[in-house]
Amino acid sequence: MDTLKQAKEDLRENFDKGSECQCCGQFVKRYKRALNGTMSGMLIAVYVNSGREYVHVNKLLSKNPRFRSVAGGGDFTKLAHWGLVEQQIGKRSDGSKRNGWWRVTQRGEDFINQKILVASHVYLYNGNFIGYEEKSISILKSLGKKFNYDELMAGI
Repeated sequence: MDTLKQAKEDLRENFDKGSECQCCGQFVKRYKRALNGTMSGMLIAVYVNSGREYVHVNKLLSKNPRFRSVAGGGDFTKLAHWGLVEQQIGKRSDGSKRNGWWRVTQRGEDFINQKILVASHVYLYNGNFIGYEEKSISILKSLGKKFNYDELMAGI
């Protein structure tokens, strides 16, 4: 590496496959994250059980046999990148911002009720949102064959 400019160019060229920063050694990669069936299913489950009220998501989902194994995996919180959910502001007694309380947004409700489409993917870098895929997706398409929309909406 001769200059910082060259290092930046190298990172940009390898943004999607990933590479190590020549300056600091950090692995740098842009991740393309799909809105998948499990995420959409969890969104519906939370909405059916709590509407747009805040709920402790892991506690609620861990009671549901469909989502028990993924309740604490972080997929639900990624829905915030699409603006479909939002976290309640507040810290735990240990100071962490991860209080577990989330709710479905108006945008999330509109997506669930098939009023809007959302981006099929988001792009993340270092855990932060940096953009959307141009292609859009419906709630039905995002659920795929793994989940039945009508059963989820009925709370079955």
